Amino acid sequence: ISEIIELQQRFIGELGTENLSSIAPVIESAVKIFEETFNKKAVQLITEIEPNLPEILIDTSMMTQVYINLIKNAVEAMESQNEFKEKKIVIRAKTEKKEDKRFVVTEVTDNGPGIAPEHLSKLFKFGFSTKEKSRHSRGYGLHSCNETVKKYGGTIEVKSKLGEGTTFIISLPA
Repeated sequence: ISEIIELQQRFIGELGTENLSSIAPVIESAVKIFEETFNKKAVQLITEIEPNLPEILIDTSMMTQVYINLIKNAVEAMESQNEFKEKKIVIRAKTEKKEDKRFVVTEVTDNGPGIAPEHLSKLFKFGFSTKEKSRHSRGYGLHSCNETVKKYGGTIEVKSKLGEGTTFIISLPA
């Protein structure tokens, strides 16, 4: 089902449905999709969204898919860790100035097992996955996220420490 939705959203996005939008409702939509999952899997979610964020030119459907993918990956990564460790995802959104330009910067942070340093440079390559090969892992989720963010003039980067967790940082021009 998620693959069908992703394909539909890509098709819609290619029709030029970009509008000036706030990132806050996009994040809220992605979070809402996972509410039941958070409860079932005992994942604590914290959102820290700066009020009055500037609008950005995006297709909200495509950006919602980016956050869905990042949240899904975080939940899956934490599933493999000690069941007694508190599972937590923090999503932050704020405005930052870089080289006299304003950006809306969002961070999706988990306290999962982290990603091995040798994998970090390959994460956004098509076909690469840190997950065991299965029918659920094809290695295009993060690649797709990167392509979507680039489409809107933004960047996505990752910071991770083994045993501590991972943060994905998305910067989009305001």
